[in-house]
Amino acid sequence: MGVRIVNDTAAGVIVDQLSCPPESCQHDALPAGKGLEVGTSDRGVDNTYRLRVESGKVLGCFHLLYDRRPPVEPVVLVSQASQC
Repeated sequence: MGVRIVNDTAAGVIVDQLSCPPESCQHDALPAGKGLEVGTSDRGVDNTYRLRVESGKVLGCFHLLYDRRPPVEPVVLVSQASQC
């Protein structure tokens, strides 16, 4: 299922998928004010995405864990990322 990460900050970030084999992980640039659709499971499997700035400093993580598919695509904001 899809989840939209929206960068509501003034700086660009890098979105790193962590819950995957290294050769198939997503690593996407997300400019300020833009959104990015990422994938996760709707079967109770945690899929973690880390947010960092270009220099490598980690801003936080999203632990996308859903037991069922919500009626509308979830949206998470970069400014609300939790501690990794």
